[in-house]
Amino acid sequence: MKKKLSRSGSGWALFMPKTLLELVDVNPETDMLEVKVENDVIKITKAVIGDQDPVSIKSTVKATKNVREGG
Repeated sequence: MKKKLSRSGSGWALFMPKTLLELVDVNPETDMLEVKVENDVIKITKAVIGDQDPVSIKSTVKATKNVREGG
């Protein structure tokens, strides 16, 4: 699947279709993703549950909602 990046504030965003997230069992409201770069390849995986910090999750979800809602 090829995806185009979209401008988001001072950075860039990769929007993922709901069906793709469902295929890999990722809930964007509660799950965290891990991003790694290996040999010029960006790898995005669902973070291991034990590695998730509840405070970080809440902050990320809140920030994401603010961006989506324009606030």
